[in-house]
Amino acid sequence: MKAVVLAIAFFALVAVVLSQTPSKPVWPNYFSASVSVHSNRHEARFFRWFYDLSQKKDRFDGLHRWRDEQWWAQIIVDHSHQIEYNVFHQPNVAVCVTNHVNATMPHPNLSGANYIGKAEINYVPTYHWFERDAQRGLTFQYFDTVDRRNPARIDVHNERTGQTSQWTFFEFDRAPNNPEIYTIPANVLAQCTKMD
Repeated sequence: MKAVVLAIAFFALVAVVLSQTPSKPVWPNYFSASVSVHSNRHEARFFRWFYDLSQKKDRFDGLHRWRDEQWWAQIIVDHSHQIEYNVFHQPNVAVCVTNHVNATMPHPNLSGANYIGKAEINYVPTYHWFERDAQRGLTFQYFDTVDRRNPARIDVHNERTGQTSQWTFFEFDRAPNNPEIYTIPANVLAQCTKMD
């Protein structure tokens, strides 16, 4: 009888633990967010990221160091045509350069992430996930908000190079982006110089 009670208690405990594990995180198909990136190899960056998988486009707006000067940058990546538009602004100046992009649009698959527990990012409750990609020598920590399951932070560590980076998300807006934000004004586009 004691063994039956212990078995029932064990299975009840397992059921409670399993019921507290949230569903796996899913990377959103579209959003805009302010992002702070810190790395042990590069200076800190802060930018607004517009992401839309259906349009296969990204846009990054923020300060950017280019040609040893500080510029306001709008970087639009058109993954369908594999081209990156870099529009740099200073007072009364707009410079546009293009580069070839040979990578697909990033859309992380988080199905292999393991739930670690809860955490708090910028005073917001989050779920904490961990994944190790032994083949590429990468470890990932992913934090998504408990209430809306939006990305709150991503930590990446490259075991081979020792490089680490932390991407923290603020002002997250999970909504489709207006296609107009990926359009460069015609007068600026006419001045674009190919750099590859």
